[in-house]
Amino acid sequence: MGRKYHSTLISFGRVHHIISRYKESLFILFIRLEENLMKIAFIGSRGFPGFNAGVEKSLEEICPRLAKKGHDISLYCSGHVSTPEPVFKGAILKRTPAINSKHLETISRVVESGWVALFEDYDIVHYHSIGPALMSWMMRLGRSKTVVTVHGLDWQRAKWGKLARMSLQLGERASIAFPDATVVISKVLQRHYKEKHGKDVICIPNGVTVMPPLSPDIITSRWGLKGGDYILFASRLVPEKECHTLISAYQKLKNPAIKLLIAGASWHSDDYVKSLHQLAAGNPNIIFAGWAEGDILKELFSNALMYCLPSQIEGLSLSLLEGMSYGVCPVISDIPENTEIVEKNGISFKTGDADDLARKLQRLIDDPSECRSFGLAAREAVSQTYSWDRHTDELERAYLRVLSS
Repeated sequence: MGRKYHSTLISFGRVHHIISRYKESLFILFIRLEENLMKIAFIGSRGFPGFNAGVEKSLEEICPRLAKKGHDISLYCSGHVSTPEPVFKGAILKRTPAINSKHLETISRVVESGWVALFEDYDIVHYHSIGPALMSWMMRLGRSKTVVTVHGLDWQRAKWGKLARMSLQLGERASIAFPDATVVISKVLQRHYKEKHGKDVICIPNGVTVMPPLSPDIITSRWGLKGGDYILFASRLVPEKECHTLISAYQKLKNPAIKLLIAGASWHSDDYVKSLHQLAAGNPNIIFAGWAEGDILKELFSNALMYCLPSQIEGLSLSLLEGMSYGVCPVISDIPENTEIVEKNGISFKTGDADDLARKLQRLIDDPSECRSFGLAAREAVSQTYSWDRHTDELERAYLRVLSS
């Protein structure tokens, strides 16, 4: 009898403990929501600093702004992230293991991150990109609300095989089926979701931080550039960015006094990078600068005559916004994602057409005043329209709507 009584006391004690923890959790949640403060986790990033892809660059801007507002920010990332620090720009870095391969790295990292996040007391778990969105259903097992941001239709990228492409297409469907809210970064993507899926999604464009230009220093000592004497390409060296079209167009220019500087590196695309070097062989005016960041990249943007983005696939290009913010004349392929940003403040050419691109480049080289005029207009346009402060404010409002629904 005594053992049964003792066992009953233990059972009641456990129940009381669970109820107390639940009440405490609800009380903390109430206090946070009363002050509009949230505990937010981001999943889908490899980590920062050291990665120059769109997801990482956007989170590097968003996380410190949300932290400054008083929110508790966690960022799940790769165990190979470059900084050893536990906190970076206001975000607690939570490293999760992953299978280090082209096809399995992201999904294995996202699965592990989601599993860990499921047992944390988050108000919002925010997945980035359609690949990670495939696993956003996991949060339905817990109490956290879920948001997915779509940065682009990744299944369109040339590097993926049939199976990977099918998985990413499922990820696109998952991005509207599982989360409590879906965010896209461009009006083009917003129209796509409406036309293809019949769904209204939230459009919150990327931002840009307008920085004062830097005088040529490092780029002069390293490559002999003095400012206004080169065309800049700054992006990953993958087929869909169409750097080969730019090199082919540059080779057609008549006695160019302007150099071509390619700032970028392989992204699981070593064979493609090799083909670019072969295409440029014998032309000393084509400079492969490798991956550029920090002051080197700022100097390159500050002193370029033109910034060329010949890509066939984009979401909303952060590098294009950055180039325009420095007052550099944009020369872009005529895909809707690029023309949405540039509008009339730059020059577009027919996507994939090296002859048309060569004509547009030659026109701007021959008329530097037109080039400068486009650059000034581009800087004014992006500074008025694209803001990381505005992006963060709209994202915060979206979170609060989700929590109150």
